[in-house]
Amino acid sequence: MVGLFGLLASFVIGTVVSTLERRGDEGSEVTAIATAGAVFGAYVGRMLGLYVAFGELPGFICSAAGAVALVRIYRWQAVGMKTRDLALPVSREYPPATSEPRPPAPPAMESRERPQTIPSLLAEAFGWGATCAITTAAAGFTGHFIGGQLYPQRYEQIPSDFFFVPLGLIVGFVAGGMGRLAGRNWAALTMVAFIGLASIVYGGAMFHYSQIRAIPAQITATLEPVAVEPIGCSPATCTATDPPSQWYVSGRLRLKETSGLGATIDRIEITSNTDVLGPITRHPYTKEGAADAAKWSGPLLMLTGRHVPGPRRLGGNTESTYDIVYPYHT
Repeated sequence: MVGLFGLLASFVIGTVVSTLERRGDEGSEVTAIATAGAVFGAYVGRMLGLYVAFGELPGFICSAAGAVALVRIYRWQAVGMKTRDLALPVSREYPPATSEPRPPAPPAMESRERPQTIPSLLAEAFGWGATCAITTAAAGFTGHFIGGQLYPQRYEQIPSDFFFVPLGLIVGFVAGGMGRLAGRNWAALTMVAFIGLASIVYGGAMFHYSQIRAIPAQITATLEPVAVEPIGCSPATCTATDPPSQWYVSGRLRLKETSGLGATIDRIEITSNTDVLGPITRHPYTKEGAADAAKWSGPLLMLTGRHVPGPRRLGGNTESTYDIVYPYHT
């Protein structure tokens, strides 16, 4: 499920991509195709577990990649159809040439653009600034709301939206007005893309603010089984490391949320590193000693994104298990 904010952001991303990708002989259908590609890319990225919510940077990347890919596929199909049409034999009968003189063509009308006055430019800047203020504030409120749903927030006597919504109005008004004054030759579609980009940036910032202020969840972690038997590494079972891994153990990591607030699993880190240097006979601050310290300190297993072998969202007072394979040197 992409969500309302994801659909709005996908439309903006599709508009931006179509503005950058459109050629002279293409119409507004490119915008619709790019928007559909942005929604499809966001959905595929979510299904692959590349991100949790659309406010994260991988969500924007997946959406933009889907928009570009679908536009390129559409253009490739359109070029193929034109090529097939040109390959068909065409027989045309041209009328016989006559010696009668043709009437002279009427002179072309010269188009003269009226210079834009300062009051009209300021009026346009005010109108685009007001439009950008509304969209930016709405995107900020939506991003903060989605972040608050995914990451439980601390108690606030005065809700922070009373501050961030007016701030979004000010930021959007300034951005829209300055954008119009700086790009006075921009088309309306370019200004719409600029406003959409400003709204996405502010909405993403509010989502990140919700992540920072999230209440830390209480999670208990246990490894099962307690005693495991090491298995010798082979090229098929252990990835190449320096120094190479010699053994690996496998088990289950059980995580239980005990605070009742729920939690989002961003990453899982497992290491056998301790502050003890181990069997090092030389000084640890020499080059050889540092190499031995790195060799005997133990590897770090970090699982993020789609590499997390289980659900990334834990409800309140729920638990889940994750299958873990941990290689080590000795």
